[in-house]
Amino acid sequence: MTAPRFGKRQATGSSGRHAPRLSNVWIAGTLALIVAVAVGCGIYWIVEHLEEGEAKTGESIRSTLAMLTLIAAIFAGVYAYRKQRIAESEADRADDKQLLERYTSAAEQLGHTMAAVRLAGVYAMAQLADEWLEQRQVCIDVLCAYMRMPFERDEASDNHKPGEREVRQTIIRVIRSHLQDPQSPTSWSESDFDFTSARFEGADFSDCHFHGKASFKLVIFDMWFNFTNSVFKGTTSFAAARFYAGGTTIFNGAQFSGGDVYFNALFGGAKVSFEGANFSSVMMNFKALITDGEVSFNGATFSGSEVDFAAAFEGGTVSFDGAQCDGGTVSFDGAEYGGTRIIWGEFSPSMS
Repeated sequence: MTAPRFGKRQATGSSGRHAPRLSNVWIAGTLALIVAVAVGCGIYWIVEHLEEGEAKTGESIRSTLAMLTLIAAIFAGVYAYRKQRIAESEADRADDKQLLERYTSAAEQLGHTMAAVRLAGVYAMAQLADEWLEQRQVCIDVLCAYMRMPFERDEASDNHKPGEREVRQTIIRVIRSHLQDPQSPTSWSESDFDFTSARFEGADFSDCHFHGKASFKLVIFDMWFNFTNSVFKGTTSFAAARFYAGGTTIFNGAQFSGGDVYFNALFGGAKVSFEGANFSSVMMNFKALITDGEVSFNGATFSGSEVDFAAAFEGGTVSFDGAQCDGGTVSFDGAEYGGTRIIWGEFSPSMS
């Protein structure tokens, strides 16, 4: 796995890490020095012209010494500040070195042959994501990439890894726990999640907040998946996903808002429920192929959205009973109706 890169943060220099940028300090110090010299010269000139005799000479000396003391104080302050920034920079380098070492160690654990070690790697990578804000997305990408790796479910197969099922379920639990409260300082809700072609043994993503991009492209949903009351605010894709017989996927009460939504997938025998779901201000593509199973939009609300249901209805049952359209457009133009039993209720293809 590729190690995180630091180039972006070094280039910005906004946090002062690694290489202290002292140009502003030197400018301020130079200006202060000029002001101090000007003030000192002014004092000296006034004393020279207003005082007489020994008092005049003594006051001139004292004024000059005061000016020199001020100049020395300015330089001392600049030097002390520079020294502090360099010390902070060295400490930051040490911190980043330690974080990188932890990342490397966690990645190596995830590739270990023993399940117990891989489990330790999951928790180590999650802990690192919580602490290393600059590279949080990288740590999350590693966990998602693990889910995309081949997985042999059949325990009798030579390619089956003992304990692999528990490792993958642990990754899902860890991710879900970080998506429950978007206000938490350790929330991952603003991050992206790429599960393209991932192999799941079912998953519970209920009450999760996906505010970044969420991709479930090409995922096979042939077991139990729960997205109840989850919130999707970024681009959400189930493109080319396959909902097969024996699987149940629940989006009841889920909220899709603000991003494009893609469900141009194959529904081939699974039960998929969007009951009470809300699609608000989204562009939704539901150019799906439905050959069997049950798909329910009962009580769903399409609010201010552009929804394209140009699906091929070839079998199974699809229900829109109680669904509502509040603004926007829900279009079935281009839909092909075959053997699917469609329950419209008060919802109809002519609604727009």
